[in-house]
Amino acid sequence: MDYTFIRDLFAAETRAEMARRRITQTALASSTGINRARLQSRLTGQTSFPVEELVAVAQALGLDAAELVERVEARLAFTR
Repeated sequence: MDYTFIRDLFAAETRAEMARRRITQTALASSTGINRARLQSRLTGQTSFPVEELVAVAQALGLDAAELVERVEARLAFTR
């Protein structure tokens, strides 16, 4: 399995939800307590979201982590 691709899907889905809700990286970093540079690294797919950060980001976006994972799984299924 290509984990880099899954990391990219998480980043893309997170950015898409940020755009839908008009939330900036700065605002998301502030609301989650994640350093902005670290968050940017996650949002560009350079590094993976640890579970704790994934949960914090999902909550800040008004989602639960399971919903974010389901969206990524749907994207993954669509690309297979």
